[in-house]
Amino acid sequence: MPVPMPVPVFVLVALIACGPSQALRTSYSDLIQPAETCREDGPRTVSPAEANQDLDVFERLVRRGYAGFRFVPEDEWTRAFTQTRAALTEVDTPLALRDLLAERFAFLDDNHVGFWIYRDGERSWRGVGGHHQAYVGDLRFTPREGAYFAAGAARLVECAGFEHVVQPVWSAAGELVHRPVVLSRSALDAIECTFEADGEHEQRSIALAPLDLPAARGPAFEMLEAPFPWVRLRTLFTDRAGALDRFVESAAEVRDAPVVVLDLRRTGGGSDRYLIRWFGALVRQDLQYWTRGRLTSEVVLQGGLNFWECVRAANPTDAGGAAWIDARIERAHRELDSAMRERGMFYDLDRRSPKVFGEGTFDGRLLVVTDRRCASACETAVLLARQVPGAVIVGENTGGVMKVGEMRRYRLPNSRVGVSLGHQSHEDPFGEFRESLGFVPDVWLDGNDPDQAIRAAAECLARPECVLNLRGS
Repeated sequence: MPVPMPVPVFVLVALIACGPSQALRTSYSDLIQPAETCREDGPRTVSPAEANQDLDVFERLVRRGYAGFRFVPEDEWTRAFTQTRAALTEVDTPLALRDLLAERFAFLDDNHVGFWIYRDGERSWRGVGGHHQAYVGDLRFTPREGAYFAAGAARLVECAGFEHVVQPVWSAAGELVHRPVVLSRSALDAIECTFEADGEHEQRSIALAPLDLPAARGPAFEMLEAPFPWVRLRTLFTDRAGALDRFVESAAEVRDAPVVVLDLRRTGGGSDRYLIRWFGALVRQDLQYWTRGRLTSEVVLQGGLNFWECVRAANPTDAGGAAWIDARIERAHRELDSAMRERGMFYDLDRRSPKVFGEGTFDGRLLVVTDRRCASACETAVLLARQVPGAVIVGENTGGVMKVGEMRRYRLPNSRVGVSLGHQSHEDPFGEFRESLGFVPDVWLDGNDPDQAIRAAAECLARPECVLNLRGS
């Protein structure tokens, strides 16, 4: 058997020297933002030439770092960039550039895409999305034979510009009533409706008020009684990892209860991994997750490092969260280094439809409470809960901030305008979710005393004859 010859020292030196090229190293580092500049004020002015360079960078970001790029035809992207470049002659400040980008790319209608500047350490943000606010009228309707009747036996025919106006609303008194509920991205104080009585049509104006469910501030996670287990979650952000791990553990504590309340008012976004783990530990059956399109590239990796460095710079108070973020930053550095050495310039879009595997024993009723501040990662809870037999969603429609999530953070070099882009798209396999509108609840909550309404709903669900048994038991 031949003995392998040793490699000469000069060959080893040459192999070590043949690392990534300078051009590749630049492509893997020029978008990295130092942590100490996360809240740094930008310049007061920016020239059109500098703004044009920043637009070049932004185009690179969306082409190589935005998982929603594929949802927009190439000619629409080309038109948007051409028109934006033509308007740069009027740009002379970072604020003007921020506003121009937000206006010219509003067609994305994606609540994770945003632009901001810092002034005196305060962030001034503009996004390209929005939210459909719920507006409720005081008029009560009686459902009968597939129609809705107001006082005086007037049948509702239609309301101009809106369909399915009459919705079930649950009150603090434990009463299910039918009232007008409409969703609009612009402010509304009334809707015009047509009624029919004794064969005659008449127009009526129904006054509306915005629905806003109050919710007390408190710890990231706590367990209450309603009189059944009331799981209260106020964040999904990983800087509270210790509290979120305790939330996951609560699934084993509550899964034998006849009714469980999962209260997600003001939960916001973050990471839905904790919801996935909670539902997996609670329920028996497997659940379908979003159809996911996960983008990875040298741009995304840099945006991830920027994101976690800036989260860490905010000094999380949860010790478990701080440790988790430190480990995530170390991982981001490793991912950048290994990809640069092993993959070079790359662009991977992995599309799949994963499942959440149920390992629990829950046979009770699940009451999920939502509002418009249940957004992004929080909205996964509704997707999963809708597949649990007998689950009921009450409250407001969710935030509608999920189309392209897993936000990554960047900064344009000259203007210092911040940019956020999602690197993971989410498509609802059941077709119920809409960006800016979110998920609509099964039953709306009256905003007068939602805590009491939640208790009344939990007590109702424990009874077979409960009027909230909308989806079967």
